[in-house]
Amino acid sequence: MTLDITVAGKPNNIRFDDHYPRQVRNLMKQVLKEARFTPAIHNGQAVETLNLTFVQNFKARDTHPATDV
Repeated sequence: MTLDITVAGKPNNIRFDDHYPRQVRNLMKQVLKEARFTPAIHNGQAVETLNLTFVQNFKARDTHPATDV
């Protein structure tokens, strides 16, 4: 996914590759809307960051662990 970070540190223009399931995209959009980032600094001033690549890895939890018999 890619997103822009405003000078205020807010994520904006969140974009996903199509291979992410809709539920994951919706969840990540909700989470990122609440997130705040430290904006990039250029010549001592906060600047917007465009097309920042953001990677979130998910791991499925084993809901049925093997048991010793």
